[in-house]
Amino acid sequence: MRVLREGIGWNKKYSGCLMAKIINDNQMLGEMGETFIRSLVLKMGYTFEGIKTDAGIDGTIEIRDPASGKMLNLILRVQVKATRAFQNETDDQFLFRCDKNDVEYWLKGNTPNILVVCNPMTEKAYWISIRNYFSLLKPSSFTVKFHKKEDVFDETTAGKLLEIARPVDSGLYMEAPRKNDVLTSNLLVVKRLPEIVYVAPTTCRSLGEVYAKGKEAGCSLPPEIIYHEKMLTSVHDFREDNVWNSVCESSGSDAFSFDDRFDMIEDVLNRRLASEFLFNCLKGFSANCGLQYLHREGLFYVKYAKIDGAAQKRGFHSSSRLSVRQGKRGMVVPLRGRAKGFKHCAFFAKVLLIEESWYLQIEPTYHYTYDGFKPKHNAAEFLSKIKRLEKNMSVFSQLRMWEQFLSESGEPDLLSAGYGHLGFGRLEYFNLDRSVPDALWRSKAGAMDDGTDEEFWE
Repeated sequence: MRVLREGIGWNKKYSGCLMAKIINDNQMLGEMGETFIRSLVLKMGYTFEGIKTDAGIDGTIEIRDPASGKMLNLILRVQVKATRAFQNETDDQFLFRCDKNDVEYWLKGNTPNILVVCNPMTEKAYWISIRNYFSLLKPSSFTVKFHKKEDVFDETTAGKLLEIARPVDSGLYMEAPRKNDVLTSNLLVVKRLPEIVYVAPTTCRSLGEVYAKGKEAGCSLPPEIIYHEKMLTSVHDFREDNVWNSVCESSGSDAFSFDDRFDMIEDVLNRRLASEFLFNCLKGFSANCGLQYLHREGLFYVKYAKIDGAAQKRGFHSSSRLSVRQGKRGMVVPLRGRAKGFKHCAFFAKVLLIEESWYLQIEPTYHYTYDGFKPKHNAAEFLSKIKRLEKNMSVFSQLRMWEQFLSESGEPDLLSAGYGHLGFGRLEYFNLDRSVPDALWRSKAGAMDDGTDEEFWE
């Protein structure tokens, strides 16, 4: 650069030679956007290489197997568009208008291209597969509508980028990352079984007939009974109460240990009968701890009760925090507005024998009533709606609630002898040496909003 001093050939027209190079704000924003997107790609376990000569493409992504570190030579090309504010933004979506020449360029060639629009200041980014998106639109339309939930660009996008980059017929498989994880099952350990069971012959031809005869005799028989080949099995001693004389030959009854009676390991039929017997014991257990069994649906649910004028509630711990159900949701929730009625926490159950151990399989659900007792005629509609709204954490939260409720109920205390024929421990946990990264499912499996389903019926 020539520097001319005034008085020695100085001329003002050369004064511009001393001006500095300028990088404007848009250039700075573009660099910030590319740096932000590069960091997200690296978090996915892939590589990002910038392209110095920008002809409509800012960089390339190469897919890498995060488990082995092996580079797979699967390439995506990326156009990054950074902005300080999304156009026509709402809570759910926004628009971005592309240049016609850019779109025509992106659609050429055989390498998959993606468009990423981001706001590096708020660290929000969204993306589309260019070929997939514009192949569905008219050639004259160059405006992209981004949906914030479906199109978010973050660590959870890794699998989708692999699907775009991978040839259809490649057969490529990438193993799950090697990371220790704990899987929580819906299997509750049965820690206490009936010690003694009683068997007696009967002339009845079915269990229904047994209960009918008991009703004729003026009594309500307990649920812990099974019928098989004109023999009754129960946890109750048939010789202790004369009422059993109306349904069986109580004088001819015998006592066995639970294992001797069913011999589950050798006989498939006896395993099935043992499962049925324990399920009927579950009915007795539930009645003892205040639950109701709905025979037609095969459903256990919390009965309506009032404590100090308020619907029954029960606090419990979900994971490492106190669940919102403790103070706001309860186990029986009054429905407001046009809904009117009550929502009861409930579950379906199966008793399973797995590798010589008994488990109670729990499937959380809800039961709807008009007045706390009579089922609502449109309960199925309510249930369908809340099942669509609930996410993984809400279901897990209720599962933990039932774990605590069932494991603590039926135990003896100062006021009660408890339920001596069945008892439960905690949910079964499994240690895994493979893991699905939380980021891949958390955005779609987050907790349900604090609102309840009845609010949608207001």
